[in-house]
Amino acid sequence: MEPFVIELPVESLADLHYFHEKLQKHAGVKHLRMRRLPQFKRGKDAKVP
Repeated sequence: MEPFVIELPVESLADLHYFHEKLQKHAGVKHLRMRRLPQFKRGKDAKVP
């Protein structure tokens, strides 16, 4: 099973460890991978791999 991936901008202030735990607990996500991206696009121009 491929993990669910969340991509955040490098300048994001979110604590990845805390955010990861919250998602696993409240969303029922078992396989979660989080990473920071140096170039982050928002909105309709964002590219989803």
